[in-house]
Amino acid sequence: MPMFEYKILGKNGVPRTETGEGPGKLEMLHMLENQGYMVLSIKEVKGKSEPGIKGGKTSRGKIKAQDVAIFTDQLATMLKAGVPLVTSLETIYTQTSNEKFRNVLHAVIGDVNSGYSLSMAMQKHPKAFDSLYVNMIHAGEEAGVMDTVLTRLSNLIEADIKLRQEVKSAMRYPIIVLCVLAFAFIAAIVFIIPSFMGMFNQMGAQLPLPTRILIGISDFFRNYWWLLILILGGIVWGFRAFINTEKGRLWWDGFKMKAPVFGDLVSKTALSRFAHMLRTLTQSGIQIVDALRVVADTTGNAALSTDILEARKDVIRGNTIAESLKKSPYFSKLVIQMIDIGEQSGSLDSMMGSIAKQYDREVEYSIKRLSSLIEPIMVIVIAAFLLIFALGIFLPMWDMGSIM
Repeated sequence: MPMFEYKILGKNGVPRTETGEGPGKLEMLHMLENQGYMVLSIKEVKGKSEPGIKGGKTSRGKIKAQDVAIFTDQLATMLKAGVPLVTSLETIYTQTSNEKFRNVLHAVIGDVNSGYSLSMAMQKHPKAFDSLYVNMIHAGEEAGVMDTVLTRLSNLIEADIKLRQEVKSAMRYPIIVLCVLAFAFIAAIVFIIPSFMGMFNQMGAQLPLPTRILIGISDFFRNYWWLLILILGGIVWGFRAFINTEKGRLWWDGFKMKAPVFGDLVSKTALSRFAHMLRTLTQSGIQIVDALRVVADTTGNAALSTDILEARKDVIRGNTIAESLKKSPYFSKLVIQMIDIGEQSGSLDSMMGSIAKQYDREVEYSIKRLSSLIEPIMVIVIAAFLLIFALGIFLPMWDMGSIM
């Protein structure tokens, strides 16, 4: 995300200049205003990386979701017990084993001791605390229910971790099968086919088409393997560069939600996350317009985020959420009707909870069904692989028998 430098008027009336990362200039402005600061100026800083602890930032590196979940649960427990915020943070800091996350907590503790709110201190570290986390912490500070908000955040993070683990577990088998199959194919092409080539050449007869294809592939692998690596590397690099663009990411995320076999799981997972986050934000007292913006930033799917932001514009114009989401192809009629009922009855958070549970059940069913869908596909792929090699190797042998 881009880095911004902004000048704000603090709650004590003293202006100060800070830096932080955000999805965009307008989103950064809204985030600061929602946290009660008057923004005097804001500009994007080009080519400025995140400094280390001396500058009040975390060092670069990935922080696991499990670390954030444990921290959130511990902080909620300590605040419920009446332990002061700074004391709680310092205690958790001494018990944290992840060095990168310790650096983050060290910087957060220093900022809180300097007079920053917890949400403002966390906002400086988007690699550890995303916009959903920061906005919910800010809502808890404003309403005085920090422990309740932290408990909801902990449950949300743990549910997200569990879902990701289940998806990885379901994908482990097909990935292993494909890797073994690719290794076997390369080994057969490089070592097995050349051993038969001398015998085939002595036959003096026209080789069958499958055999000629295998020999051609074998020659290419053995003589031009470096070119194959360059081609594959170029394809991977070009694809990653394309999906890192705004247009490419939008296309790729939309394709994943409509892809055969996996599209149903990806779509339901994204909608489950949307329902959980919107419910948690509305329960925390965040206005629906701000909640939709936060959900769009953290949903993890560019195609769905675009539709949510478009729906947010309609809500600002005075339309209902249900009416605004009808334009999106990703929300079913049943979900739209449930949201509509929730809006009319004033129980939107409760209805979003029901939607979230429904999608959670459907995601579990889709994960279980994924294995049954993948197994026949793997069988077909393996059978095709064996058939090609059987025809390529045994057909010339049959011809050799007839010649003899």
